[in-house]
Amino acid sequence: MDFKGKNALVTGAGAIGGPGYAVAGILASGGADVTVTGRDPGRGAQVVEKLGGRVASCRQI
Repeated sequence: MDFKGKNALVTGAGAIGGPGYAVAGILASGGADVTVTGRDPGRGAQVVEKLGGRVASCRQI
């Protein structure tokens, strides 16, 4: 799918292998700028590292 030029916010994507992670990966691979949120900043950083590209993380409060 083509998501170039789109921005996406995926909540609950703070765990590698979870459904939010999968959605973030699909969006990122389609060219979207993706921000993932979760309660654990360390796990969010792992998601960003694993997905790479145009993915960023922010802490959910």
